[in-house]
Amino acid sequence: MISLKRSRFLILFIWGFGLWVAPLHAQCERDIYRDCSQIGIPDLIVWHDTVLLPLSGIGGINNLQVYDFSRGNNRQLLLFDRDGDRLNFLRWENGEFQFFKDKRPWYWYNSMPNWLAYYPPPLYHWVVVTPGLCDEYKYIFTATCDNRVRLLKARPVEEGFGYEGLEILSDSLKYWDGNKKKNLIVNAIDIPGVADVDGDGDLDILTFAPQGGTLQWFRNESGECGKFELVLADTCWGHFFETGITRAVLLDTCPGFASDTGVGLQRGSTVLPYDFDGNGLTDVALGDLNFNNINVLYNGGTPQNAHIISQDTAFPSANVPVDIPQFPATFLLDADFDGDRDILVAPSSLNNGLDIGNLWYYENTDTTGGMNLELKARDFLQDQVLDWGRNSGVSLLDEKHLVMSIGSSKGPEGEKPGRLILYKIEFTAPSFEIVLLDSNYGRIDRYGFQDICATFGDLNNDSVPDLVIGDDQGKLYYAYLDGSTSPPGIPQLQPFSPEIDVGSNACPTLGRVDKDGLRDLLVGERNGNINYFKNYGTKETPEFHAIPDDDFFGEIDTREPGDTSGYSAPSLGFCPYNSDGLVVGSKNGPMQFYILYRNDSIVYVEGYPMDERHTFVDLCIDVGSYSRPAYMGDIGLGYYFFGNSRGGLEIYFQDVLEGIEKREKTIPFNLYPNPAGNHLVISTGRPGDQELTIHAPDGRLIMRKHYQGSKNMTLDISHLPSGLYLITLKNSRGHASRLFVKNGY
Repeated sequence: MISLKRSRFLILFIWGFGLWVAPLHAQCERDIYRDCSQIGIPDLIVWHDTVLLPLSGIGGINNLQVYDFSRGNNRQLLLFDRDGDRLNFLRWENGEFQFFKDKRPWYWYNSMPNWLAYYPPPLYHWVVVTPGLCDEYKYIFTATCDNRVRLLKARPVEEGFGYEGLEILSDSLKYWDGNKKKNLIVNAIDIPGVADVDGDGDLDILTFAPQGGTLQWFRNESGECGKFELVLADTCWGHFFETGITRAVLLDTCPGFASDTGVGLQRGSTVLPYDFDGNGLTDVALGDLNFNNINVLYNGGTPQNAHIISQDTAFPSANVPVDIPQFPATFLLDADFDGDRDILVAPSSLNNGLDIGNLWYYENTDTTGGMNLELKARDFLQDQVLDWGRNSGVSLLDEKHLVMSIGSSKGPEGEKPGRLILYKIEFTAPSFEIVLLDSNYGRIDRYGFQDICATFGDLNNDSVPDLVIGDDQGKLYYAYLDGSTSPPGIPQLQPFSPEIDVGSNACPTLGRVDKDGLRDLLVGERNGNINYFKNYGTKETPEFHAIPDDDFFGEIDTREPGDTSGYSAPSLGFCPYNSDGLVVGSKNGPMQFYILYRNDSIVYVEGYPMDERHTFVDLCIDVGSYSRPAYMGDIGLGYYFFGNSRGGLEIYFQDVLEGIEKREKTIPFNLYPNPAGNHLVISTGRPGDQELTIHAPDGRLIMRKHYQGSKNMTLDISHLPSGLYLITLKNSRGHASRLFVKNGY
């Protein structure tokens, strides 16, 4: 049993109810220029039994919004996931979709996509993409943090993935209401409709009133290509009222206020304008926050005066009606690029719907321009993606195995509690190939955890990794793994006794924080801080106090301004210079990287004493939301494995040692070729005494050499196995490190 001793009393004071209320508008805007072009994306090859999942780089799917983003023969889909505001592009080629690949001649891995590397487009909550009616641009409507409407335009690239010429046309679309100009507001949970509603050649907007119930028409009266001069033309377009109580809307009903009906107040709708019956008038497909169906409303009025005369609450009633929990949204596009517009339906509500099997694909089999829908798939694209549902984390069991921790998730077969997924992993630069071994490793689902976060490390010095799990209640559990099998088995979980409780959403990582050689615990939590639990035991018998030795380790705080929670997720890994790297995931997705320096009994974070405010290195990696990383260590320096709120897996490569301010001055040097064969040339640009070291991925010193006088050195590395290595050069001017790949043996 792991022993814990309570070293001091925990005293709680409640002052002024202890309540911190977030500002009305959290500072969520992060639309700033950055240069993340040096980040690499290895090829991710995933096998589930004999099934290849070629689109796993998407990183999971929860609340997808899908649009055609083609130009000429370069046929693309734009994917925006409301969960984490995550943007991706897929390309259709040779009858199948391809995930982003872009290997530059001088770079071994896929480069960071242009839409993430330099200026990530500021997209929040929802996205509507529509082609220009008079130009080659795609017009992209999206939300701001405070529910205004932002408008961008961009051209799809003629080859490859993504866009070019991104331009923000407005950070707040405005409209005329009589003689007053106002900001256009769309509820964050809604998706508005954009189309030429009245057939005058301009794009208009249909969206529900902020109080819900009635559909408002904002007519574009600019008369100029690509311009928007919006006028509130109708506060009750179609003459109907959506109650939110029944699936059907009330026809011929236009109350002055939603409360006038006495039947409820509707807040939450998705809108797709389209002429579904081919009569030349704009109809609408509505999704309702409270229901699982799509309701298509048919227009029997005129282009200027819409009048809904009938509705189909079981759309498409001629085939399998939509039934997606919860709050479905409809998207119109040629999903199979056969020339006919199809329908995709996905849940729009965060956390309340299906996490798996939630993207329905209706193929349009009518070749005459009409619409005859046939349900072809309930997991469109998802059947090609590594996606376990919700809230995935990643930890490294050993150099050959990767474990994903999964929170409770909902699929067509019901809800599954938190569990562990075991993969075998093989690295052959520039690819990671992972093969599913066990979809319920250790049968962790029997404990009924809603959310879990796992870490592995040898706690009892038997050369077998052991398991520590944190749960959504803030508590920790452990198991000494059984090394008689490979991979090792997981016996019954045991609670720490007396218990460790950090409040909620405990996320532990095992590693050597101080200099005593024992594995300590760093535990993240909902509040965004990190708790440090020192190991007071021995290599064979670990011992932790129930109260953290430091509950604000390194003054790390993953909360963003205006947010009361941060969901910190730490992961320790190897770095040189008697230090460890600490990468920290967060609720809102961005990663932070720190260096832990050890000096006697003091631990420094990022080169600053722990009692001073630190700085951090931004990894330029943002996987959406609820990022949970595994860093370097058993696989290789520079690799980052991330779980996320969408239940997927993402892998990145980055030399974070460049750009980190160290205690010594860094020196410039180059090495080539990289990847290397039997020899590696190191060029310092200046002669002098040089010390060169090479470390293996697990931190072992492989080689140490001294050179004098020469500014160019040729190193024989023919004896090194294939893999990733860290080379460090030191001289009187300082030191510097580089990563290189060795090919061949």
